Amino acid sequence: MKPIIGIVAAALVAALGTVASAGAITTIDFNANALPSELEVSGPSVSFSGGAAVFNGPNSPSRTYLRTVADDYFGQDFVAEVTVQTGSDIVWFGMGTAERHSGNFEPVSPMIMFRLHPSSIIGGRLHTSDNGGIATLGHPGSGTHRMRLTWDATNMLALLELDEDYTGGAFVANYTSALLDGSNNGFLDSNTRIFFGSSAQNAWQPSLAARFDDFTIETFAVPLPPAAWMGLGMLGLLGLGRRLKRKSA
Repeated sequence: MKPIIGIVAAALVAALGTVASAGAITTIDFNANALPSELEVSGPSVSFSGGAAVFNGPNSPSRTYLRTVADDYFGQDFVAEVTVQTGSDIVWFGMGTAERHSGNFEPVSPMIMFRLHPSSIIGGRLHTSDNGGIATLGHPGSGTHRMRLTWDATNMLALLELDEDYTGGAFVANYTSALLDGSNNGFLDSNTRIFFGSSAQNAWQPSLAARFDDFTIETFAVPLPPAAWMGLGMLGLLGLGRRLKRKSA
């Protein structure tokens, strides 16, 4: 059974379409097995096969990201989603430059993103990273999951959610972050892309590529109303309460 926080989150985000005017919807299914025109590559190693983007680089320096060509998402309300089949390395999904760190090759600041580990790395831990500030949401681990990022440009707030063991259909969150303040991250209308990526480095287990599919971005011509964001804030508090309850148990 899906947790109540996930059910409420799904209903609330689905309702955004009825209270905000959709500006544009971008849907990328990778069925052409080629780099879509809406995306560009940051890094050395991604391929396209089986209707998915495949991140199969053999080591940390091969960590690679697909990012939107458009870099002006800081000033737009949007909801972005992508499905990932995890591999043997961390997977990332978020907003920012998707430029690679010179040491660990993770995305550099400014960024707000998910960091999802496979089960073989620290028990499959799911982090949010807000310009490097880490918060742990749980341990979904390896599998096929769908991730969602919602951004309120007016209030500069982000919400990250994950639907564990996703099999299609409506998004229902099992993990929901607190609201993340992006006002002082360094986002600009010229450096804010939406991105995802990974590699297949095998320091912890046999090499296995991560596969991403069904990437969508919906932007809104009319800002999301304050009532919707109050509801999302309550979800963040509920998520915090759940985590504190687990910790005390």
